[in-house]
Amino acid sequence: MEVSNEPVTQSTQVSTENVANKALKSVKKPYERNWADFLRRLLKNRKALFGLFLLALVVISAIFAPWIAPFPPDKLGTGPRLQGSSINHLFGTDALGRDLFSRVIYGSQTALQAGIITIGIATAFGTLIGLVAGFYGGWIDVLLMRFIDLLLAFPAIFLALLVLAVLGTGLTNGIIAIGISTIPGFARIVRGTVLSVKAQDYVLAARATGSSNPRILFKTVFPNTVAPLIVLATLVFPSAVLASAGLSFIGLGAQPPSPDWGAQLVDGQVYLRTAPWLFNFPGFAIFITVMGSNLLGDALRDLLDPQQRGR
Repeated sequence: MEVSNEPVTQSTQVSTENVANKALKSVKKPYERNWADFLRRLLKNRKALFGLFLLALVVISAIFAPWIAPFPPDKLGTGPRLQGSSINHLFGTDALGRDLFSRVIYGSQTALQAGIITIGIATAFGTLIGLVAGFYGGWIDVLLMRFIDLLLAFPAIFLALLVLAVLGTGLTNGIIAIGISTIPGFARIVRGTVLSVKAQDYVLAARATGSSNPRILFKTVFPNTVAPLIVLATLVFPSAVLASAGLSFIGLGAQPPSPDWGAQLVDGQVYLRTAPWLFNFPGFAIFITVMGSNLLGDALRDLLDPQQRGR
């Protein structure tokens, strides 16, 4: 007389799923941090606060430029040509009589636009490539990483110039070119994080519960890439601002009469001896933006990286 094992098998499967569900709930994931505690530590970090202060100046200038700037940035003849600092013109005027303070203030909009769009392009494409390559592995990983290696084979500025040769010059195309040249860094960071995460207990528990690969990838694995992405974004932002200014400086980025900081440096270099304020103030604005981003990025790296935090 045969005895059916089906009830026992079903009971075993149910028991296994229950155990897996309990394990999945009990395992503490790295991204499940106490964000209130993180905010408290961030506000106690002087380097982070100073970086936030500098970036806040740039952001406020960009948002409230129409109310802060006393003149339109491209208005000619607001004062005498090449006049130094005065009550009416805090940063002086340029060779066309335009108010330099207004142009520097409006230039912050271009800088923020360059940084934000660059990070958006690099994060969207780089994160997707890194997630898929690291999670699925095999020939998918090889194919995607060889594509990333191909991008890395070109210097970033050379790759940006190639993109501009195809799309044409201009601020928008320049930002797109910088964003494309930044994708490899994001892809490699995300892939490395995924490779270390996908073998963790909570990922194995999610598999045991029958979760699909896309669900595991975006609900369990992806959140662990957020912290390194935040740090990388704060460090890439100043590079994007510098790259945008550099493209404008060589005539491939923002075109006149745009109040771009790089374009202002081009105008100021001609009068570096006779009117140094034309070069100094836009350069100082770039310095503030880059310094604030770097300080904030270093502080976030120390706070979000357990190894750095423990030192």
